[in-house]
This record gives sequence, C-alpha cells and structure tokens, in this order.
Amino acid sequence: MAEGVIFTNLQALARKFGTDAAAVRKLLAAYAEASAAHGIRYRIVDAGDYVFLNPEAGRNRAVALSPADSWVEHGYLLADYYRFGRSTADDETNYLFIVGGADVIPMPVLPQYISDPDYSDTDIDSDIPYAYLLGERTYPMLGTAEIFQYEQYFHTGRLPLAHDASLDDLAGYLRRAAKAPGSMAVGRAYGQTDPGVLGLGVGQPAFPPKPTLPGRRAAR
Repeated sequence: MAEGVIFTNLQALARKFGTDAAAVRKLLAAYAEASAAHGIRYRIVDAGDYVFLNPEAGRNRAVALSPADSWVEHGYLLADYYRFGRSTADDETNYLFIVGGADVIPMPVLPQYISDPDYSDTDIDSDIPYAYLLGERTYPMLGTAEIFQYEQYFHTGRLPLAHDASLDDLAGYLRRAAKAPGSMAVGRAYGQTDPGVLGLGVGQPAFPPKPTLPGRRAAR
C-alpha cells in the first residue's frame, strides 16, 4: 500500500470555514479512511500543531506555523515526517496532498527563469519545492535544472479553496474523490519528454539529496 500525507493547517482552515479544527480533522480523517480502499494510506500532518519526531530536535519540538510563515519552514515539517514519521522503513511516501490555498499553506514563489518577452510574469507560483524538500537550495537547483536529475520525495498536488469556500464545499469535493471508480499509481503511468529541453542526459534519475532539516545542513 502506498503512503501519503494530507498537509494542511487545521486552525487556518477552521477560521476560513467558520468552524472548529476538530470538524475539519474529522472530515479529512474520513477521506483518509476512504482512500485506503484505493491503496493509499494517508496521514494528516497539521502545520499549525506539529511535534518534531527527529530525536535531535531538542527541547523545542512543538511548533505552530501560520500561513504567514515561509514555505521553507513548512518544508522542514514535511522533511521531519518523511525521515522519522513513516510507519515502516519499507513504506514509500508517494503522495503529498496539500489542502488549502496560500492562505492555509504558503505557496512557494520561484523566480522566472524564462527570458522571453512573451513571458511577462517575474515570478512563478509552484509547489515543486514541496516535492523535493531541499529548502532554499531549491532555487539555484531549479535555475540550472539540476533538481530534475533526482526523483522527488513526494508526488505533490494541491486543492486550493476559494475565499468564500465552506466546509460543505470541501466535503463535497472529498466525497466525489473518495467515490471515484479507481486510480492509477504514479509509478505505473508513463510519460516521455525530450531530455535535451532541460539539458539533461538520458537515464534513471539519482536518489535525491536527503531532505533539509532545521538547524542541520543536509547531506549530498
């Protein structure tokens, strides 16, 4: 069975919906239970109420992040869970399901790397950094396309929510997703692109650097 993470901020969602965090957790837990029938065991990671599992984390293990905190700080939580929170060493945490827009979980903003007059945007909103968990190192590695030589830790997706979204809106989406007739594991899908577009050689990606943990330089 594949393993996955539902990543959100329960207090931020509760404020958005005008309800309490327990009601939001109950809804997400019901979706996680239903997803087990599709072969994915989801765990809820709450950025607003997290206790670091790393035995070297020291005394200040409990953290309560807000949407105003950086995506790098949120990535530290995911890196900690990835390395120390999975149920067994053999489980592969394939999926990261971010619930909420940037007002719940911050969206990384990357520099625009395309020098073309047709591209007027100076930056790019992207969840790619959450897939690799390399913190600030993500920026230069994306700029050179080095990051794509590695396999990501998570296959990442986000469910953004409108400013006027309600708990019922989220419940309706999760109910439809849980009733979907089936799913295909990412590892069983096939896609192909020209590696020359990114300046990469042909071959299997290497295993990525270890995810970045707070206060420690990640090994390469």
